[in-house]
Amino acid sequence: MMHRIFYVFFILASLFCLVSCAYTSSEFDDEEREFKSASKKENIQKIEYSPFHGTKTNIAVFPLGLSERTAKAYPHLLNMNVGLGLHNVLSNELESSGRFEMVEIEEEALKKILKVQWLSSSGMVQEDQTVETAKMYGAKKLVYGEVSDYAESKKESSALLVSSTTKSIKVSVEVRYLDIETASYTSASSTAYGFDWGNASEKAVKLAVKNLVDKLDKKNSQSKEKKE
Repeated sequence: MMHRIFYVFFILASLFCLVSCAYTSSEFDDEEREFKSASKKENIQKIEYSPFHGTKTNIAVFPLGLSERTAKAYPHLLNMNVGLGLHNVLSNELESSGRFEMVEIEEEALKKILKVQWLSSSGMVQEDQTVETAKMYGAKKLVYGEVSDYAESKKESSALLVSSTTKSIKVSVEVRYLDIETASYTSASSTAYGFDWGNASEKAVKLAVKNLVDKLDKKNSQSKEKKE
């Protein structure tokens, strides 16, 4: 009799566990699946660039802007350190490509731009502003851009009466490379996913820079072929 009671209890407990473990809820089910899939694909440690043996280009790198829509939806992003951190990731990744020499812009000038573009959520910096500043520092090429999209998704799960919440972040970034002399620009963008702002934004910036460098390499290659 005791064996039968134990057996029934075991079956019921197993069923309860299965039901509990299977239970999940998410604010954005479709996005959650997308987050999970993309995060695995974009587990970026270091971007690999093709070998470069040409002359490095002097560029001025400006802080990314924050779109008004994103700032209104997620006001916690309106922080000077968040903007500066993203600017450092952008500058470091451009330098890591081996194609650019960074023209150093004074910290006070950077903070002034950040106040206008990031803290006031004005979006992408205006070209005339960047051109004027870049010329002051002797740069003929410059890079600027914005965080064009940001989203958060929370997933709740429960198992054996213990609940947990997993947070996923999506960040979209657009960067532009402007040639001051010809007034022509090349743009590139990327969307990346992670479990916090730092992880997702770093991925997005690195991927955007990689896409930008690939486009510039292709343009330079085509230009050389025409000259030959």
